[in-house]
Amino acid sequence: MTTWSTVFLAVIAAATGAMALIQVGIILYGVRLARRIGRLVDRLEHDVDPLLAQVHQIADDASWATKIAATQVERADEVVTRLVDRAEETLDVVHEVVVAPAKHGLALLEALSAVLVHLQRPAPATRATGGREGRESAAATEQDTVQATR
Repeated sequence: MTTWSTVFLAVIAAATGAMALIQVGIILYGVRLARRIGRLVDRLEHDVDPLLAQVHQIADDASWATKIAATQVERADEVVTRLVDRAEETLDVVHEVVVAPAKHGLALLEALSAVLVHLQRPAPATRATGGREGRESAAATEQDTVQATR
């Protein structure tokens, strides 16, 4: 072998050795990095687990509150429905007790008003002689009016 071949062989050996050292360094760095990532994951799990538990608790509380709110809305609907039904019943009773008799009373007042209007009209003209027939006719008209108002 010549000197140049030996020199090239030495350069190849040195380069291979340097590459092996670099690869060992990368492997060691990778192992250290994997350990750090493992510790970071452990710490995240340690910190995140209580947060997840709190999120689950909040979700459970929200579900419970929603159920209670739905129940309260149903109760309020029942109360309003009962209130409306009772109000309608009350209005029906008021109509039967107050309005219907008031209508009858109003009819009676209208009849009385008609009688009074009739009484206020001037009496029909009697004979100019003022005889007995005219007086008897006027008296009969007054008696008819009195009887009609009773």
